Amino acid sequence: MHSVINLFFKSLIEDEGERLEKYFEPCYMEQGNIIIGLNDSIEKMYFVIKGSCDVYEKIKVADTTLCLHLATLQAPFMAGESGIVGIQKRSATVVVKENVTAMTLSLAAFERMKDDDPDLAITILQKLCITLNQRQQHLGERVREACVTGAPTPEAIVKRMQNYLGKVKVCPPTLAKKLFDSY
Repeated sequence: MHSVINLFFKSLIEDEGERLEKYFEPCYMEQGNIIIGLNDSIEKMYFVIKGSCDVYEKIKVADTTLCLHLATLQAPFMAGESGIVGIQKRSATVVVKENVTAMTLSLAAFERMKDDDPDLAITILQKLCITLNQRQQHLGERVREACVTGAPTPEAIVKRMQNYLGKVKVCPPTLAKKLFDSY
């Protein structure tokens, strides 16, 4: 159990780690098992300590349904966080690639934690926020890189970004100077 605390909650002092342990359940899954299925309403999240998983999404384009491999996640990672924040449907399918050792936090256990130890529940939510922010930043970097790569002009970059992000425009030089010259 301490491996979960060390991997995911390094900032916790030992007493908090011991308090956290009682809310987690161990989970072992073999290659090929589905941890999370698209549109499942499983009410738990996974803190994967060992192993790896593939992430898939199903999309419909015109009259064709595509299954896309989005990523391979190597431990340590969290998956299924929507299960403890009230989001009913899962947005992707996560399949075990290499046998997984994980700890799970169920919605029921998280609800108990909120009642019994609200400071600890806040720590969990802070970790979720950090993780989701990191994922969003990584996605933003990938979109920017895709827009910049091979674009012949700054105007072409802006046009590509508009395709992904909506209304994007170049700021006037005076605003750019005010915003970024102090950094």
